[in-house]
Amino acid sequence: MNKAASSEGEPRIEITPPRLLGPGAVLAVSAYGLVLVVPVFISMLAVSVMRLGWPTFAIPAATLAAVTFFLPLGFGNPHVAKLVRALGPAPGAEPGGWAVQLTCTPRLRAGLRALLDDADDVGLLCFEPTALVFRGDSVQLRVPLESIQEVRRRNIGWRGLFVYGHRTVVVAPGLQNITRLEFSERCSWSLPGSRKASRQLYERLRQAALAQPVDGET
Repeated sequence: MNKAASSEGEPRIEITPPRLLGPGAVLAVSAYGLVLVVPVFISMLAVSVMRLGWPTFAIPAATLAAVTFFLPLGFGNPHVAKLVRALGPAPGAEPGGWAVQLTCTPRLRAGLRALLDDADDVGLLCFEPTALVFRGDSVQLRVPLESIQEVRRRNIGWRGLFVYGHRTVVVAPGLQNITRLEFSERCSWSLPGSRKASRQLYERLRQAALAQPVDGET
């Protein structure tokens, strides 16, 4: 176990071997990608035996639109949310929270695991009155709000076809050699839900870092 600090007033991180998110769980999450691949394959197979006409263009286009709409489902978010619920919230944190993935810079994972999944861990992101708390499968993270230097959004790029909800980047010194934390929502099933959840997560983190209350939280 690695500890970045022992003081309650400083950022700290604890890293242990994965308990729930082992190789089997990573493969299970990756297998959800078939939900996106199979419809595309079937549509291509269907138009290959059809006479050229408007349906040969409309069917693939409609399939791609439907696949894009359910992009978060193809990312395995239902399985991730199930794993996160098994972890439970951090003691002392406010009710609620977000099922998120955590990606660190530099990465905590390497090899095949890092190729299959761009997450270093998944867990529940909650807030204490003076700190954000991430309770993950293998990472326990507490960052005092006063230590946060920057909160910004970042597009996840090709992996999310440039349309998936943005990641929220948090810069807070004092976490060993980790220079940046990236949180991505993993609770949605549809693209509109992902974009909405990502926007709410960013606003919650930004407002928390500014020590301002957030009205209308859900």
